[in-house]
Amino acid sequence: MKNFKVVDKKTDKEYWISRSVAVAVILYYQAIDGQFYVLLEKRGKGCPDFVGDYCLPCGYVDWDESLEEAACREVYEETGLKLTKEDRLNLFSIQSNPKDNVRQNITVRFSVKVAPERIINALASGEMNINTRSRGGEPDEVECFKLIPIADVNKYDMAWNHDQVILDWYKQHYANS
Repeated sequence: MKNFKVVDKKTDKEYWISRSVAVAVILYYQAIDGQFYVLLEKRGKGCPDFVGDYCLPCGYVDWDESLEEAACREVYEETGLKLTKEDRLNLFSIQSNPKDNVRQNITVRFSVKVAPERIINALASGEMNINTRSRGGEPDEVECFKLIPIADVNKYDMAWNHDQVILDWYKQHYANS
């Protein structure tokens, strides 16, 4: 299928429909014992697909939004955790092969190192919660969160091969250190 044009009937403005751009964010920390943990969310019944599978915070880039803004918004909408300027978003890969997913999304992947106590305190205080709708997300989008050691990501059913994304990121950045 090629890109196609649609015309707004009210304004006669032309728009081109093409592949979508999405972002995915690895939120991670390194524990005192050196083990790396990632924050995953379980997709809730309000999701259109992969319900019950785990994934990274992710979603589509909105109009008039940068990739970084989309990544921060998706993390906030889906977890309640607000990333700040001190939270450096590190671009680590772009998936653009149209055969990698049925929707042919282009996915830009970031990682963010977060202090363990920040995630643990946000979960304990309720700052991080599954009430995604209150933050602009879809209702029942997230069922729960899990902090998972990198070594255990293969033990979970993951949407969009996020387990492989996490393992590839880890090998790329930390496996040889």
